[in-house]
Amino acid sequence: MQTIRSILQVTILLISSFNLVKAENLIISEIMGDNESTLEDGHGNYSDWIEIKNPNSINFNLTGYFLTDDQSNLRKWIFPDQTIISPNGYLIIFATDQEDPNHTDPEGNLHTNFSLKSEGEYLALISPDGEEIIQQFSPNYPSIPKDISYGKSGYFLDPSPGKTNKEEPVQGFVKDTKFSIDRGLYYDPFELTIISETEGSTIYYTLDGSAPDPSNGIIYNRPISINSTTLIRAAAYKDNFVATNVDTHSYIFPESTLKQPNDGLGLPRSWAGKPADYEMDPEIVNDPNYSNKIIPALQAFPSLSIAIKQEDFYGSKGLYQNPKSQGDSWERPVSVEFIPNDENEDKFQINSGMRIQGGSSRNQDIPKHSFSLRFRKEYGNAKLKYPLFTDSPYGSSAVEEFDYLQLRGGFNFGWTHRHYYQSKHAQYNRDQFANDLYLAMGNIGVHGRWTHLYINGLYWGIYHLHERPDADYMEAYFGTSSKPY
Repeated sequence: MQTIRSILQVTILLISSFNLVKAENLIISEIMGDNESTLEDGHGNYSDWIEIKNPNSINFNLTGYFLTDDQSNLRKWIFPDQTIISPNGYLIIFATDQEDPNHTDPEGNLHTNFSLKSEGEYLALISPDGEEIIQQFSPNYPSIPKDISYGKSGYFLDPSPGKTNKEEPVQGFVKDTKFSIDRGLYYDPFELTIISETEGSTIYYTLDGSAPDPSNGIIYNRPISINSTTLIRAAAYKDNFVATNVDTHSYIFPESTLKQPNDGLGLPRSWAGKPADYEMDPEIVNDPNYSNKIIPALQAFPSLSIAIKQEDFYGSKGLYQNPKSQGDSWERPVSVEFIPNDENEDKFQINSGMRIQGGSSRNQDIPKHSFSLRFRKEYGNAKLKYPLFTDSPYGSSAVEEFDYLQLRGGFNFGWTHRHYYQSKHAQYNRDQFANDLYLAMGNIGVHGRWTHLYINGLYWGIYHLHERPDADYMEAYFGTSSKPY
């Protein structure tokens, strides 16, 4: 009899042990309101989710507890019977705004009748009496960026749903830098101010095309005087915060372009063993027959400004020192700014990859190489989305999303060709003229236009900016095919 009594006492103790743990020990440890690729639910969807942690050494029964995103309705969603969190374990609940509050997916995951707002809202865990608040984010949890989670201790850049976080949280995100003057062509000096609205942040900037950070850059502490062509890249930092992205603005002064020298720039004197040529030729610039035509010519086409780390362009492993090298390993990250010459056309900036492209124009004795811009998610945007060729001849049919863009420097029948019989007949219209004829006849043709190219603020010449006629190009215009293009 004594044995039976002991067994009953132990059994009662075990059953009641669920209720011995204080509910206030429960933690809403992580939430995600913009889940794009972090965690799939049982339906195969990337849904909002809430993680609850049981920090105790015994099970906790959540039966009858509530979750809510509405401060006026604390009983909005109830945990079903036998919702158990194991010792030191985690429970993931998907917040998917279900009509059926008892919905579970094929993998047995719970789904609430509300979703989470990434911009922030109220969220609370409520006791079974429907009144006591165990934990709440009040009045709101803060805005949460895509695929980043948030908890009471801060933001987690590497979310770990259902597991212990391995990294320390950050306390926030530095607000983006703002430039007082936008990129463009300028003719008069001005003072540039750069701000971030995050209190206590420090802004670093560079002038050489490289990306700034605390170990590479000038601390911004006063307005910057801009009186000649200047490329500025800036980012703001704060301890235990995520830094801003790098913002890039080019200020092009055509007058200073005319004075571009061949030395005194601190740049290599040779490219791949051949003499480098940076200057605007004085015999042309100072010739009375041409001198008054050059600035209007610089205004006649849009400008494309490339920012690139000097080592990536001129260094021993740089593009211009290795013009014949090809493939993914010879692609370098760049910033691309488009500055139109038409006030009705919008400016844009996008990060991309850049590599040298071409055939014989890659030879070391050709000083003007062609380039290929590659838009990839690793740089920020998987595609360039912009009506780049809409106003070009036959541009009404042009696509407005691009994986690649080519910058053709002009080789055959170009000024820089090594053979006199080519350079003496230099002209840059041939390729696009032929493509326009094809388009006019209703055939396949490449859309293109001309730009003035600047690399780290140095004028690099006229370039033919055009589509890349490859399989992606064919698919963009003619759709997918059962056979490879």
